[in-house]
Amino acid sequence: MRIRYKILLILGLIMICLLGSLYLLANTIAFGTIAKMENAYSSTNAQRFVKNLNVALVALNTTVKDWAAWDETYQFIDDHNPAFLDSNLMDVTFQNLNLNMMLFFNQEGQFIYGKTYDPTDKTGTEINQKMIPEIVIGYLLSNSSINSNEGLISFNGSTMLVAAHSILTSMQEGPSHGTLIIGRYLSSELESLSVSTGLPISVASFGDPEADEDFKTATHFLSQQSPIYAAPINETSTAGYVLLNDVAGKPLIIAKVIDEREQYFQGKSAIFYATVFIVGTVLVIFFAIGILLDKFVVSRISYLNDSVIKIRKTGDNSKRVALSGNDELSSLSENINEMLDVIDSHTLSLENTVKERTKDLFENKKKLQSILQASPDAIIAVDIDGYITECNNQVTAISGFDREYLLSKPSIEFVPEEHRSKLIEQMQKMIQRKNGTERFETVFLKKDGSTYPAEFSVKILRDENDQPLGYVGIIRDLSERKLLEQRLLKSQRLAAIGELAGMVGHDIRNPLAAIRNAHYYIKKKCRGCMKGEILPMLEIIDKSIDHADSIVNDLLEYSKDLKLDLVERSPKELLEKALKLIKTPHNVRVVDSTTDTKLKVDENKALRVFVNLIKNAFDAMPRGGTLEVKSALDEQGQVTITFSDTGVGIPSDMLPKVFTPLFTTKAQGMGFGLAISKRIVEAHGGHISVKSEVGKGTTFTVVLPMEPTANHDVVNDDIDADF
Repeated sequence: MRIRYKILLILGLIMICLLGSLYLLANTIAFGTIAKMENAYSSTNAQRFVKNLNVALVALNTTVKDWAAWDETYQFIDDHNPAFLDSNLMDVTFQNLNLNMMLFFNQEGQFIYGKTYDPTDKTGTEINQKMIPEIVIGYLLSNSSINSNEGLISFNGSTMLVAAHSILTSMQEGPSHGTLIIGRYLSSELESLSVSTGLPISVASFGDPEADEDFKTATHFLSQQSPIYAAPINETSTAGYVLLNDVAGKPLIIAKVIDEREQYFQGKSAIFYATVFIVGTVLVIFFAIGILLDKFVVSRISYLNDSVIKIRKTGDNSKRVALSGNDELSSLSENINEMLDVIDSHTLSLENTVKERTKDLFENKKKLQSILQASPDAIIAVDIDGYITECNNQVTAISGFDREYLLSKPSIEFVPEEHRSKLIEQMQKMIQRKNGTERFETVFLKKDGSTYPAEFSVKILRDENDQPLGYVGIIRDLSERKLLEQRLLKSQRLAAIGELAGMVGHDIRNPLAAIRNAHYYIKKKCRGCMKGEILPMLEIIDKSIDHADSIVNDLLEYSKDLKLDLVERSPKELLEKALKLIKTPHNVRVVDSTTDTKLKVDENKALRVFVNLIKNAFDAMPRGGTLEVKSALDEQGQVTITFSDTGVGIPSDMLPKVFTPLFTTKAQGMGFGLAISKRIVEAHGGHISVKSEVGKGTTFTVVLPMEPTANHDVVNDDIDADF
């Protein structure tokens, strides 16, 4: 942008800022003052309404005193004389007194008589005690005295002015025979209140969800401490709002007194004319300053600029700038000429130096890139803000991310969230200690979302003032080493289990054989002499021997190598044979939804899996239920077999442990059944999983390939670390 336009822009911005400041000042001070005066006037109108309403309540109180302190009323409370009602409580009485309700109570607070008058259809109606609002009985009666009581209540969904007075003789003497309460609808008073106030008045129930929006807004500002609030309604009207309580002191209605915004329009007009005058003055000053600056400054600067541009375009450094005068601009032209002389002398030397340095820099960068890419380790360079500035091919090979994606990305983005705080803490400590190189283990993310363990060697880069510039890190993938360590540890544990199983099998089976032989001998010799509970006890011993032998077999089978003897069988064949090996409870229904799809399995071991899963399903349905076994061939050429029962289900906190050896929820057993089943399925190259919901049932899913890829043993991943 040319300097001439910049000057105009600056002057324009100054003018806009000046006018804006004046406008804001006018709005803040002038309109603020007008708004305060307007609100004060609206509040005064609201107070006038309250005073006029109190005058109406005083007049109503005078009326109730006249009727309450009257011998005929005093006598009516005692004898309930109908003649009193016929001669005094006629509809014309209500119409003349502008009343809508009269209630009579005796000294004990019992309801004697009541009548309401509807001014719309000009008819009176007797009422019973059930139609009387609770506030009348609960407050007006309990608080009325010779001094009387008046205020507002809600009656039949409308607001009513009420006054109560003790019933006395015409001489204002007691004892009091009860209480007289009279009432007048506020709607009947609004017209006279509007006339006395000189302004339109409207009301709405406090908290009414169907009230106008301005009433809802006023509700937020009104309270017992601040019962009056004023605010504009629109461009032409303002209002004062007043909160009116019922006789019990609780918020009942909000009254709105509306007035025209004359002060607002007068102030707005005055501010408009003042603004027009100021804008005109500022525009005149703006144009005058612009003309003077252009003549004495901008035109000379433009000439100086055009001369320099001409020298640059022609490339003729022999030309010079000539500008007359004795000021800063003429001095600048002389300095430009001297600068051109210096440029001529240094241009050739500088060009030669740049060529040499560029060549050296290119060669050094090429060598550094070759060394970086030749490294067998993953290397990254990170700046002080944590963004990756360089990396070699090994980084992309390990992580799966492209080099272009990695560059300029935050390095912490490639660390799982649960490891980020620890890594940041280690890096901060390293910077504070000013160590040379740190080495620690952490975890990094791959492109597919998986993670890999790594050894991270870090070197902080610092400038000549020992301030950190960034760091260089070497990443070594430890996935293979960690996997080998885990396999070695699990193999050692499995070997320990095998050694323990051999010892247990030898040390337990010998006593079991002796117990079985003794049991057989006793049962055979004493068959005819056994009475009472002896025979059932021998049966318990026999079953316990079988159970103990089964535990030993499970332990031995879990610890030995799995070798598969493959034959072709279908899920349906395996299910039929498994059901023949198990006694199905009478209250359990087995649904066979398997197919005849052939796959290669070790029949005995596959039956072991089927039997374990079916037994578990039966045990989970002690009160009966349904077990459905289904099979299907999926898109990957694998057979999926599901065992779904309607049993008690497995709690969610126990699901991760069901395939762990020695974990069981049954009273009997060692918890090897599902662990052995998992080893058998994985030995076939498949996998097993479980889903369960307490109270609804459990589903075990077995996925097997059509033909195992290899016949080998499986390192059990479910051996507990504390086993």
